[in-house]
Amino acid sequence: MNRQEKQSIIDAVKEDFQHSQAAFIVATQGMDVSSIQRLRMGLYSKNGKMKVVKNTLLVRATKDLPGISDLEPLFKEQIAVVFAQDEAPAVAKLLYDATKDGQKLTLVGGTLDARVITALQIEQLATLPSREVLLAQLCGTLNAPITNYVRVLNELVARFVRVLSQIENAKH
Repeated sequence: MNRQEKQSIIDAVKEDFQHSQAAFIVATQGMDVSSIQRLRMGLYSKNGKMKVVKNTLLVRATKDLPGISDLEPLFKEQIAVVFAQDEAPAVAKLLYDATKDGQKLTLVGGTLDARVITALQIEQLATLPSREVLLAQLCGTLNAPITNYVRVLNELVARFVRVLSQIENAKH
């Protein structure tokens, strides 16, 4: 690989880091080609992508990126970088599931919104509910005080009607 090809790879990786919500470093030691291909297809369906790049080129690509340059100690052995464009929890869940399915994939670390996260934090991110479930929970939480207020008002009116009914029954 000549210098120009290396520079184009460095620029592409740098651009991926800058335009991604999250980047996860995974160890792929011992994975076969078919497992990697299945993982890539799953990532593609979640708007993510995986790149296998030499560690020296990763160091050069992340050198000038604030927050992301702290990943340099993780660039050891045979690794790949998984970029999540939009749905970082969905990509993290896919990676987490791949580690549990007997594939020889290991979570090493990564970044989320230009902050370094550990493998444990990636697992926590993966176990979060989906975006739709979180939005539904948020709507329910926001809706609860209003619903309770309406119930209280309705009970006041119902109590008034019951009192009037009891007065009417007492007069008969």
